Amino acid sequence: MRCFIALPLPEETRTLLLPPLRSARKLEPEWRWIGPDALHLTLAFLGEIDGTTLECARSAVLAVAGTGAFGLPVSGLTTFPSGGRPRVIALELGEAKDRGSNPCAGLWRLVNEKLAVACARARVRNPNAEWPDGRPFRAHLTLARAKTGALRPDIPALWNLFGGAAQAPIALDACILYGSELRPDGAKHTELARVALGSARETPPGVP
Repeated sequence: MRCFIALPLPEETRTLLLPPLRSARKLEPEWRWIGPDALHLTLAFLGEIDGTTLECARSAVLAVAGTGAFGLPVSGLTTFPSGGRPRVIALELGEAKDRGSNPCAGLWRLVNEKLAVACARARVRNPNAEWPDGRPFRAHLTLARAKTGALRPDIPALWNLFGGAAQAPIALDACILYGSELRPDGAKHTELARVALGSARETPPGVP
């Protein structure tokens, strides 16, 4: 099963982002825009996993229960990669000066450390190939991915759409292990494990 660990957005944030996402599809039709229900802040992409490795990922999520909810401001709109033809449009979260030390970066380190320890104990390969020597963590929400032949997006025009919907910090209060099924109409995400960051308990999949 294709899996990843991420922080879900609160309902009010998804609602605020719905109008700019609709407008962005018209402004940049050569990009594949993500629906508001699929927006999340990824902490670890795990690829295809099952069995013991899946249980290690579940234990890493359970280990961060009760570590504390937090909020992150939206700092701007960007594209990835930074050089060459962009493939992703994303909202960046957190102030530039504290991206390596904010609560989200701390949670990213913790969940990946727990995953690495669990995998080492179980004697299975760590499915997050980017830990610990991969790209530095940048908290962001992927909004769109380039279709074949997509042109460079008009970032200032897009920021005019999204900037007004991103005034307040985004509240992040849960961590989820997702399973993802790729479909012609987009990926379908299923909750496999969820913990509240503000209290040390697991909530059933699908329960906020």
